[in-house]
Amino acid sequence: MSQIADRYAKALFVLAEKAKKLDAVRADLLSVGVLMHESEVFRNFIFSKRFGKPVQVSTLIALANKLKLSPLTQKFLGLLCQQGRLGQLQPIVTSFDQKVAAHKGETYVDVESAVQLTAGEEKELVAGLTSALGKKVILRTKVNVNILGGLKVRFGSKLIDGSYQTKLSQLHLAMKGV
Repeated sequence: MSQIADRYAKALFVLAEKAKKLDAVRADLLSVGVLMHESEVFRNFIFSKRFGKPVQVSTLIALANKLKLSPLTQKFLGLLCQQGRLGQLQPIVTSFDQKVAAHKGETYVDVESAVQLTAGEEKELVAGLTSALGKKVILRTKVNVNILGGLKVRFGSKLIDGSYQTKLSQLHLAMKGV
């Protein structure tokens, strides 16, 4: 993550915390992040140098109104546009979300499974991880059929790999005598 993105995220965090709008701004930025991820047109608009700042600002204001973003988020997006920092938007969203999660004692846990987990399985997994980590867990799941079965659980820099794919690879190596 760039230092520039981190500085902007930190400044927004301080402003949102003072205004008691952390959750609203977090939700706003996450919705903008989802839009960036899902819309190629929006990504092209963000990174394009063809549009002048006035066009980008007016377009962002219209988008912010349509998405019903908070005034603080709208002003922040306008500032990014005026400063020529829209290209840093995704890293800013990520950094801001991490700062809010740390502030609230939350941790993200990424889970890969071969099939979609049921709501009951997710609830049980969250309860176990919350107990083990001592923090509120926000689960992000991903289906990866290549792991064949089991789970891969990643939090912070730790990976717990209970996938059948890895177990079979280890067994294969053991049988080779390596």
